[in-house]
Amino acid sequence: MTKFIKKPFKSQLFLLFLLSLSLISCSNKEINDNLENQDNIENNENSNNDDNQNNNEGEESDMNINLEVNGYKFVIELLDNETANELISMLPLTIEMEDMPHEKYYYFDDTFTTNSERVNYINIGDVMLYGNSCLVIFYESFSTSYSYTRLGKIKDTTNLASFLGSDKVVVNLSK
Repeated sequence: MTKFIKKPFKSQLFLLFLLSLSLISCSNKEINDNLENQDNIENNENSNNDDNQNNNEGEESDMNINLEVNGYKFVIELLDNETANELISMLPLTIEMEDMPHEKYYYFDDTFTTNSERVNYINIGDVMLYGNSCLVIFYESFSTSYSYTRLGKIKDTTNLASFLGSDKVVVNLSK
């Protein structure tokens, strides 16, 4: 009789083990599915935030200016805001921009009107004002905790990083 009891017990134990494995597999799949869904939601939110942030200070308009660097022209589409209009009023400009990782920057002697916000993420080609006098052109995308006033975005960023280089660079801004 003990042999009879032991076999079903072993069988029951084995079945319980298989059931546990299948539940773990299902829960891992659900966890992975939930993580993928969460990533998709966050990516969509970031995309929507980028779109909303680009329009926070005014709708994009036909306020294009040229950025010429090392003989190559990029087009910057400025936002229709007070800060961008102040920049346009200073054109044409030839400035020597300093280099930092991810960006080129230039401090103006004059100050601009600002509407700074914590942007959280910078995209390649973003053009912003740091503080009230520092023009920044970003040639790489990255996360940030700094606040900026949005000015616009370079339309086509192909080869932007290679043209801006990793040293000081002279740029021409014109209408």
